[in-house]
Amino acid sequence: MEVHIITVASTSITNLEQAVQSAGVFPDRFILNPLASGDIVLTEQERESGAVLIDIGGGTTDLAIFIEGTVWHSAVIAIGGDLITNDITHWMHVPFDVGGSGQAPVWSRAAA
Repeated sequence: MEVHIITVASTSITNLEQAVQSAGVFPDRFILNPLASGDIVLTEQERESGAVLIDIGGGTTDLAIFIEGTVWHSAVIAIGGDLITNDITHWMHVPFDVGGSGQAPVWSRAAA
């Protein structure tokens, strides 16, 4: 038997549970985001063959490594797309919404 241990502050789980229940939803469990993402986007064959799932969100980057069908490592890193967008807007001198558009606009330095 293999086990993947996830630690979290009990107050965080209690606060999350209260917030969800106040919205009228009563879940029987909570699942760590990278593990839930892996269940949704990876096929059983991909998890069995070995896969690394990276989900870059606005505030965090989630990581899960699957080997032989099970999770071998997971992490939530406090660096997300907003930080990258912030760097783009700073160095290219463009508004935040333009820097985060995901497109590669063409500017000349003289025009900026």
